[in-house]
Amino acid sequence: MNYSNDYGFDVIDYVKKLRNVGISPAAAEVQGQELSHALKTMGREMKTEIKQELHFDNLATKNDIQEVKNDIQEVKNDIQEVRLEIANTKNELIKWVLGIGITASIATCGAMATMLKLLIH
Repeated sequence: MNYSNDYGFDVIDYVKKLRNVGISPAAAEVQGQELSHALKTMGREMKTEIKQELHFDNLATKNDIQEVKNDIQEVKNDIQEVRLEIANTKNELIKWVLGIGITASIATCGAMATMLKLLIH
């Protein structure tokens, strides 16, 4: 007879109780085995149903969460690098615009000075 049961059912105690009330030893043993088997089967089915209801397959593990955190940190680092590149590009553009503006102003002033000289002579 299999006496193991994960659900708190004591097969031996159950068989003893049946025998004490007059059930034959063979019948008591069969009833104990069948009841234990039924409890085990029901327990497995309940575990399966609970897992399906809770969608254990879709739950994240600590490792999954850590991987996501690492990915997020990498994206933050990438964003920071892009911000620095944008700031550097902005500074370069400002230098170029100012340089071109100053050059254009000097050229305009030079052209005006030349025109004035031509007009005055």
